[in-house]
Amino acid sequence: MKACAVKKKILSKVKNHEVVVVAVVVVVVARVVVVIEVLVAVVVVVVVVVAAAAAAVVVVVVVVVVVVVVVVVVVVEKVVAVE
Repeated sequence: MKACAVKKKILSKVKNHEVVVVAVVVVVVARVVVVIEVLVAVVVVVVVVVAAAAAAVVVVVVVVVVVVVVVVVVVVEKVVAVE
């Protein structure tokens, strides 16, 4: 009710209602842009976190492969040395 009264008061002072409409549209668009910027920031953070997790998985896989290769080489050397 109070907001409606304030709106009527503003409209009565402004002869050209289009100015108010444009101002409202600008404010709404600005808020939408802020929301979009926040969503983009969230997506960027998620992508970075997923990329970091993927990099960590790759590092773990490489370490496991290197350890397995080293173990196999040591076992083969011992088997060859025994023969």
